[in-house]
Amino acid sequence: MTNDNIQVAELLNRCSDALNHVHHDLALSLLNEFDKTYGGKQLAPDIVYVRLWLGSELYFRIGKYKEGIDVIDKNLPAIRNNAKRTISILIYKGKLEMMLNCHKISISSFSEALGLAEATGDLRTIAEVYMEMSRMFASSYFGLAIYFIRKAEVFWNRSRDIKHALFARAERAFVSFMAYQDNRNNSSYLYLRQEAVDIANEIDWTDRKYDLFEKKRLRYIKSYIQGDLDDLRKQIEEEEDTGALPSICNIIESYIAACMEAGDSAAALAQFDKYLKYEIESQGEDTKEHILSLKPLLESGQKIEYLPWRVEKDPADLPDLLDVLDKISMDEEI
Repeated sequence: MTNDNIQVAELLNRCSDALNHVHHDLALSLLNEFDKTYGGKQLAPDIVYVRLWLGSELYFRIGKYKEGIDVIDKNLPAIRNNAKRTISILIYKGKLEMMLNCHKISISSFSEALGLAEATGDLRTIAEVYMEMSRMFASSYFGLAIYFIRKAEVFWNRSRDIKHALFARAERAFVSFMAYQDNRNNSSYLYLRQEAVDIANEIDWTDRKYDLFEKKRLRYIKSYIQGDLDDLRKQIEEEEDTGALPSICNIIESYIAACMEAGDSAAALAQFDKYLKYEIESQGEDTKEHILSLKPLLESGQKIEYLPWRVEKDPADLPDLLDVLDKISMDEEI
């Protein structure tokens, strides 16, 4: 290995270590150093992939969605000969596109990733794509979200990957609980709520088989479904230390929603100004009016039904194919 290659590997390893320890500012600084030193040079596909993977994960965590997409579009051709690596980066591109569009459906990258995954025949890879497709649909189409997460569970079980099968089961509980909250006046959805609560009660997010971020996600799912306001508030404080704005906003909004579910408007209002500040930092001033419209409802002291992250369709829009498929999927589920 040449001195240049050794230096490249050391720099990327330091960046990976910073990312694993949630030191986002340091990871970004190291990535910028890498790009300044080696950007424009002919690099081996292995190096390009590691740079793409680290950058995609970091940009997703800290909300630099457009930057992440631009880097992927520029460098993806260099790794196209490796199907699994291409799938991995396409999944990140789909996630970044979804967040850039404020949780709206962005199917093209996921569709390409699924086609490539099915061509490889690798069950774990197929399951991973289904998992991410479920997360995408969860903002607007609960039936499709549950459909795809069930498929992920099936493929992980078939591959004997019990850890990820259990993780997918927890994600399904989360989507089922949101589906119930969005349809709480329909008794058919009570089954989804009870199943979600039963699964949440079984979640052991401290289990050593899970990595740091899996533990954080499982803890969040458990707390949200159980309405554990104390633990959600602790998670806000812990996430603030990471500086990851999208994640901070997500947990604060979840906390506010859980407070409203519990009829504790005072607790929700205590976090409101912080939530507004972080959302403006993350999404810009355009989001200010929408968030401020929530404050009078909280100040009224009434129990309010509020579903975080829900992307509502324009009532004037006619049903499309996704609406039809979503209804079919949900009818089969309940």
